[in-house]
Amino acid sequence: MKIIKNFGTRRGYNETHVAFVIRAKYRRRAGAFIDIFVEATLDSGGVRHVSLREDGTNDALSVQHLEEEHYLYELILNQTL
Repeated sequence: MKIIKNFGTRRGYNETHVAFVIRAKYRRRAGAFIDIFVEATLDSGGVRHVSLREDGTNDALSVQHLEEEHYLYELILNQTL
């Protein structure tokens, strides 16, 4: 799992929003590597909301079907540094 394109970080008063595209192995697509658009909202308590979509489509994907889902949260947190 690696970041292909980063769309940056927006900071509000109480939350931070990050968006980027990753290439990751997705179990529901026969374990194929696909490009996934990730949007996440963080606040003082950690990652509050994560949205995954197949890049170029509006098809929602699930975090639990990622091969290395724990690594996704590390990528999200590293974007805020």
